[in-house]
Amino acid sequence: MPQPPPSQAQRGFTLLELLVIIAVVAVLVILCFPALAGGKVNSKTAVCMANNRSLVLAWQMYAEDNTGNLPFSSPKNTSGDSATDPGCWAYGALDYSPANRANWDPNYSIMPGVLWAYARSTNIYRCPADPVTLNVSGQPRPRVRTMAMNIWVGGWYPDENAVYTGLPSGLASVPLTNWTVFRKVWQVNSATGGGGSGIFVFLDMRPDSADLPNFGICMDGYPAPGVSAGGTDMYRFWDMPGIQHAGACTFSFADGHTEIRKWKDPRTLVPLTAPPASFNDTAMSPGNMDIGWIQERATRPHN
Repeated sequence: MPQPPPSQAQRGFTLLELLVIIAVVAVLVILCFPALAGGKVNSKTAVCMANNRSLVLAWQMYAEDNTGNLPFSSPKNTSGDSATDPGCWAYGALDYSPANRANWDPNYSIMPGVLWAYARSTNIYRCPADPVTLNVSGQPRPRVRTMAMNIWVGGWYPDENAVYTGLPSGLASVPLTNWTVFRKVWQVNSATGGGGSGIFVFLDMRPDSADLPNFGICMDGYPAPGVSAGGTDMYRFWDMPGIQHAGACTFSFADGHTEIRKWKDPRTLVPLTAPPASFNDTAMSPGNMDIGWIQERATRPHN
């Protein structure tokens, strides 16, 4: 007796149908990949913003516990540590050498800092989008720090009025004394400082520019659009801000809020330099409005 034809539910896919399904899935994956990649970038950005928030809260608590005094942004030199340069938020100068403990050992560079008592997680000192790892005794180790503190908020140990020591000749055409080095939290939170909302404390740096724990921005040319008192465009970076978040950088401000800034000038967005080279972060950058944006939020004229 002949068997009835198989029902539609029982019939399997033909080879042609399988190939069509595979092709459709492949197209969907290709179309969705940019969105998925963007989601990954956004998640890292969110973590970096949270790291900024944690650090600035630690900074605020330190000031409250120390009669308004602020931690120093930087030790006096690359070999400075908590014994020789007390009161700094972090220590050590980063490079790409596995022999340099400051790169990978938080016991040397993070934990001796005065904010560790208030922010006891090594993860918050590093941007999750920082790709740098070092081979230490055969093991890949991430560098401990991408975050940096505004050099104008805290200054350079031990000189309360200094933001740089031993500046190369001609690096700053405008005297540093023209600008405020904030050493007390009330100074930052004053009306001049915008109630703390106008002055940033932390940001994530470019990994190929990160060295000492400070971030310095040259104030030459401010407040005119890139023109110094002598009439020459003197805009330049001293350090380079992060670009890891799709060409943007995360910031935290003295009042505790965080921001992300998308850079506009291609000179700020130069691709990361492959190790072991570092980026030339003191180059002139005439008319770079990204510098102007940072200057506006770094310090105020000295009264």
